[in-house]
Amino acid sequence: MDTYTISKDLNQLYIELEEVARMSFKAVCKRYNSESKSEIIAAIQGEIESLESELHEISDDYEDDDMDYANLQLSQGMAATHW
Repeated sequence: MDTYTISKDLNQLYIELEEVARMSFKAVCKRYNSESKSEIIAAIQGEIESLESELHEISDDYEDDDMDYANLQLSQGMAATHW
């Protein structure tokens, strides 16, 4: 998964978590076919933690090292094809 997809999914989960928190016990049980509102909240929070962890791992792989590669290539007489 890419960072855009993960971020989009995270936003949806945060919205869903807010909705569940505002819903009544009966509404949550009916919508999610569950016997416990706290069970659903815990499941959503678990998904959020999992996606945040995945997003963190991806962002660690692509750390910006503050190097201006385009100007480095140009200064060495190379064609800067990737900005």
